[in-house]
Amino acid sequence: MHARIFVLLFLIFLFILPPTLQAKVITVNNVTVQVQTMPDSSFQWLFKFALPPLPAKVNIDYAVLSFGVNIMSSPAGKFLEILAADSSGTGKVAQYNALPVTGKLPKKKTGAGIIDLDITQLVDLWINGGVTNKGILVVSHRRIARKALQVRMVNRAPGFKKPMVKIYYTESN
Repeated sequence: MHARIFVLLFLIFLFILPPTLQAKVITVNNVTVQVQTMPDSSFQWLFKFALPPLPAKVNIDYAVLSFGVNIMSSPAGKFLEILAADSSGTGKVAQYNALPVTGKLPKKKTGAGIIDLDITQLVDLWINGGVTNKGILVVSHRRIARKALQVRMVNRAPGFKKPMVKIYYTESN
């Protein structure tokens, strides 16, 4: 008798719960990079890529931009800022967050390393916020005087790790 009640309650419980959502991932391998030099011997990177087609109602769980770097000499700073590019590709759009998204160079003194930058906020803005994707600027952190991206100290290492974007998402009802 107790077993039947237990099975009946279990079946009712299964039908009441909403179905679980399966997370999905899309990888964008076609990412172009431009190096834009600045007057103070620093530079910024402009990453451009087309967003893949996604379902109409989607939650962006996580998005990451990964690429290889070669640290030739230890730069003065380590912190990076991740900004949405404007239509010219050289400047940032209006501040989308009072606390900017940041990243950090690898801890290595010299040699090749991988940078994984969390771009979830920007991808969600482009997909669900109605903002057009003009690219991502990766710059030395503007509020820190020591520049991370300095000429002859840091450069990309595409042979080590090509730039790519991974977008993890779930469909919402």
